[in-house]
Amino acid sequence: APLGPGVADIIMNQTKPENCPADDGKCTGHPALLDRNVRLALAHATDKQNIIDTVLLGLGNPGLTLIPDGLGEWYNNSLKDYEFDIAKANQILDDAGYKDSDGDGVREMPDGSKPLIFRLQWPNDSVTAPRMAELLGQTWLQAGIKTEPQALDPDALTAVCCPAFDFDIMLW
Repeated sequence: APLGPGVADIIMNQTKPENCPADDGKCTGHPALLDRNVRLALAHATDKQNIIDTVLLGLGNPGLTLIPDGLGEWYNNSLKDYEFDIAKANQILDDAGYKDSDGDGVREMPDGSKPLIFRLQWPNDSVTAPRMAELLGQTWLQAGIKTEPQALDPDALTAVCCPAFDFDIMLW
């Protein structure tokens, strides 16, 4: 239904190599996503209201938990969201040692080993995820984090998700 309720999640792979399932785990998530500073910077570089206004034509609310505000007493209304603040996102990454050492607009790991380029995947049957991915890519790049967007068949996306953990960030 066009006005039916839905939830859009940004799922970041935070699986540590030592927790990788032995049988079918790949655990290829970008190592920077294990750092809370990077996840915090991404939160500050995510313009939820612009996504809602652009992708959902204003017909939505920014999420804070898995429980939406429409569920009344089960919704925790005391939580405070991270404000959209590109300068703050950049400061967090600067302070944590993620620099753009080669001047290409994309930061590298503190040891210089790997650029902050994240695979950003979503199910190809989603009508909203492609535009959402585009908007995320635009604001995250302002913080020096690049995305490689890719739509996958829902079954393929499930397969790279769990228990393989063969992804960086997915929209679902």
